[in-house]
Amino acid sequence: MFPVLEELYLVWEYQYLAPSNALDEQEHFFDRIADSCEFPFLKKCTLQNIRTSEPALLLFLHKVQLISLWMKKVFITNGQFESIFNYLSTSMPNLEYSHLYQLFHELGTVYFNASIERRISGTRDARNRGPISITCIGADARRLVKTTDLCRMTRS
Repeated sequence: MFPVLEELYLVWEYQYLAPSNALDEQEHFFDRIADSCEFPFLKKCTLQNIRTSEPALLLFLHKVQLISLWMKKVFITNGQFESIFNYLSTSMPNLEYSHLYQLFHELGTVYFNASIERRISGTRDARNRGPISITCIGADARRLVKTTDLCRMTRS
């Protein structure tokens, strides 16, 4: 469908409307993109204000080989980010840049457990539970992203 696309910038602009089935369908537009679109040459991807499921985001990532991933305010409504972070660290050999900011899943906000060296920008929440953003460059972008145990997902 998009055979030569190299950069994708997807942003959903939310309006505060009464909940409805149509609104729910609109909010999950990324699921349909992940299911039906191919991006064989995609190198850079930005996802902002996206609501999706863990399987849909994994499906999308399986179809691309990114060098840059920027995610801001991505909401996983069915699942968690653990498998996403694992996939990025094991199956994206060309990834050179990742910026993860204000991610949310079933357990709530994702708080990162990263050393100062890995954090270029590490905004902490008001209760100091850990940074809610992390930017990784070079080989660090391919290392497993750890979260705090507040999300019950810390890996060694």
